[in-house]
Amino acid sequence: MNRSIPEGGVLDGKYRILRMLGEGGFGEVYLAEDLLLKNHQVAIKSLKMEDPNREQILVREMEFLSSLAHPNVVRFFHHFSENDTLFLVMEFCGGGSVRESLQEGVRFDIEQVVSWTIDLCQTLHAVHQKGIVHHDLKPDNIFFGDEGLLKIGDFGIANTRGGTIPYMAPELFLLRERTSRSDARVDIYALGVTFLEALTGVNPFFDLPEETALNNKIRMNFVPESLQPWLREIILKALHPKPELRFQTMREFQEALESRHVPYIFKRKRIQAHQAASKAEWNLGKKKWARAIKLAEQAEKQDPDCVSALITAGKCELFLRRIKKATGYFERAIRINPRANIQKELGWIYLEEGRFPEAISMLNDYLQRNAADYEAYNLLLKAFYCTGRYDVASDLIRIILKEYKGNGCFGNNLLLCEILLGRMDKENLPKIDTKNPFIVYNQAVVLEEPSSWNKEGNVPLKSKLLFQEFQLGDSKRCRSNILVTENKEGEQKKFGQPIITIGRLEDNDIVFKDQNVSRRHSLLVNYANEVWLYDMGSTHGTFCDELPVRNSVFLVGRHKKSGIAESTFTVFAKEGILL
Repeated sequence: MNRSIPEGGVLDGKYRILRMLGEGGFGEVYLAEDLLLKNHQVAIKSLKMEDPNREQILVREMEFLSSLAHPNVVRFFHHFSENDTLFLVMEFCGGGSVRESLQEGVRFDIEQVVSWTIDLCQTLHAVHQKGIVHHDLKPDNIFFGDEGLLKIGDFGIANTRGGTIPYMAPELFLLRERTSRSDARVDIYALGVTFLEALTGVNPFFDLPEETALNNKIRMNFVPESLQPWLREIILKALHPKPELRFQTMREFQEALESRHVPYIFKRKRIQAHQAASKAEWNLGKKKWARAIKLAEQAEKQDPDCVSALITAGKCELFLRRIKKATGYFERAIRINPRANIQKELGWIYLEEGRFPEAISMLNDYLQRNAADYEAYNLLLKAFYCTGRYDVASDLIRIILKEYKGNGCFGNNLLLCEILLGRMDKENLPKIDTKNPFIVYNQAVVLEEPSSWNKEGNVPLKSKLLFQEFQLGDSKRCRSNILVTENKEGEQKKFGQPIITIGRLEDNDIVFKDQNVSRRHSLLVNYANEVWLYDMGSTHGTFCDELPVRNSVFLVGRHKKSGIAESTFTVFAKEGILL
């Protein structure tokens, strides 16, 4: 605010200002008396809100906290606005803040501090269960109410300022890591610092350069050896620089204080769950999809909080393009551990959902920290390819091929980009001697006469080209099946090639004369342990088990594949392909 409100001034027609209680970057705090209620004093916080959306969010959060009616949370009465300033009318805590007591030189009794911190753990656990994280816990925001009862204030208001560095967890304040706004472990860290400061009267991170403060937080060299061993043990656990090694909930922090030691519990079921999850990951790498899913489900039953099992199950579903189920597994993993390492998988989900800007942003950020994950590179390339950024994709592939030639997908996808950039066409397309069936297929599409596509654009060339996924680019591991099809007359035909084309052109492997069938209507990618049905930009659509195929679908067992009208046949993918 540009000016303070003078003593005696009246706000909202009923609050007379008695004095200023404090000020900061957010605005001012005033003590006021309610002119309508006798002997009733309130604290009024002024906030200069430049973002009306943020103001609405803040008010909703404060109203929700008020509805909890928790005795250890400063009560929120109501709000009003004057002169583009938001005012929050709050409970006035006459005992002042913990910060004020520390500044006055008060040294708290250890048992009293432990008791207070247990109360704060209980309060914050209840609030965290409702999905609200404070983000700025510190002695300034902990107040003494009636009869010495501690109360936490500045919920929501804290979030507008982003926290206070001496109390911020390392992943928030200098390392600048991505952290979920709902990750309660940042409050655990801040309460740990506050606990230490209340015990010793000193904050070890005050007046330090940011780099020094960060180094000290990482080295954990700031807890005085004069403290009792059990206190040091609990503080070090609460202030561990890695969130995964901190107390995971306020309830755990509380239990450690009550028992006076950090409980080291090794659960047999958790060990078994992680063993099953490891086996699931191995089977996933071998493309034994059903076995991997079964083991992941087994791990989840043994320990519902086994994040590795949920992530593996999600990966299986994602590989099979069952996006809704994959998303469900990943969301559960994130709820348990908001820092679960699934950034690549989230980027992949965005890609499959057609949310290309989000996919590109997520995958690009992931690759900044995982620069040798070539599967992620191919996902990023697919996002560029789908959005027509062939030049960017082509340049990136050329960089990759200088360092890595272990997967044939990059050669094929470079060919696609060069074709669509107009650098290769029927006149100048070189005959590439390759064993990659995707390249052979795409060359044939460009060179075919008559063409299944046209330059006028109503049947674009791109719709007939086949982008190669990373898992289909390892020539050593991608062997084709003997795949059987059966037409409606019961005639069966076996195929052993990796790509089986379907359409009206005579050079297709499966030919239909129906004029409603496109010349290159669809195709089957036929590899060991995975068979895929692709729609190739057909006019009237491709169907599998009477459901439309969007891009591609994974096949297992017996499937009724329908082109259009009377052109129907059954595909017998290898029995037990998922096992």
